[in-house]
Amino acid sequence: MGGRIRNYITISIEVCIYAVVITLFVINRRRTRSRKFFDLTCRYQMVENIRSCRFLLIFVIFDSLIAATDLIADVGCNITTEFEPDRCPDPSYLPTFTIFRIMSVAFELAIPGLLATVGHASYRNRLKRLLVETSHTIDQYFTRLNSSWENSTCEK
Repeated sequence: MGGRIRNYITISIEVCIYAVVITLFVINRRRTRSRKFFDLTCRYQMVENIRSCRFLLIFVIFDSLIAATDLIADVGCNITTEFEPDRCPDPSYLPTFTIFRIMSVAFELAIPGLLATVGHASYRNRLKRLLVETSHTIDQYFTRLNSSWENSTCEK
């Protein structure tokens, strides 16, 4: 009985999170489109609020996918998030547990990748700079290494 109440509470919290983020997004979007404000800082803040809501939606969607995966496993297949070795004699337990765990981990790992590609522009730019600087550093390292090898073979 306690597990079922926990599941209902989880679903309720997810619905509330969706409602809050989507409401903020819609309100900010309407205010931006209405152009009832003329202050530049206010307009900039509205645009940043919309970007932040889009950014939060990525977290919210994938967090709810993780929660939904765990709820489906728990309610539909009676599989909890912890591995239960005493249920291994059941031939369907291990494959089902493995599939649900892989799905949860895949959703968890997708969050950083999505944030890097469709997230806030400042995060994308920071990631691009990091990757470019790293690739230049690696190229410089191999160039120096190659030249040191060539110098050592020429001296012999």
